[in-house]
Amino acid sequence: QVPSALCARWVDGDGTPRSCPEALVAYLKGQGVRRVVVGNVPQGNCPSLVLHGDLTVLMADTSYSQVGSDLAFEGDHRGTAVAEVIIDGPTCTVRGVTEDQEFVEYKSGGPRGDPLVGRVLGKRFVKARCLGRKDADEVSYLVAQFAGYKVEYSHLTEDEVVQALKSKAEVLT
Repeated sequence: QVPSALCARWVDGDGTPRSCPEALVAYLKGQGVRRVVVGNVPQGNCPSLVLHGDLTVLMADTSYSQVGSDLAFEGDHRGTAVAEVIIDGPTCTVRGVTEDQEFVEYKSGGPRGDPLVGRVLGKRFVKARCLGRKDADEVSYLVAQFAGYKVEYSHLTEDEVVQALKSKAEVLT
């Protein structure tokens, strides 16, 4: 019998999403798998995508998006962040609002997938495309660095993300 669910936690010791081993990616693709959706792996203020060519790993646990907020009840760590995940054929869309009231929207798969979201930059990770806040219309990329349940966020422009990826490629070659 072939299992239809698997348990995986492909993050480093700090909780930063990591690329899966090439052999695992090749195996999954060979079995026709194009998307792996994982819960119970806290990912900060919005779901995380990790891209492996045409295989996407989606981790959508945002239960620690605002640690210590106690917004809805004592012990509430979700706070005001909320996101929806829409899976439609080859495309996965994530839309939501972070704890800082930043609007995020990004896609993977299909012709409209964002090639920058889900990329690993050393110990940092490109989490989302931000459409701005209620008081600003600046588009940027939300970059996260995990330290267990604590996540530090910064913003990069599209050009800065592309440059960081080029720098990483030069170091790896």
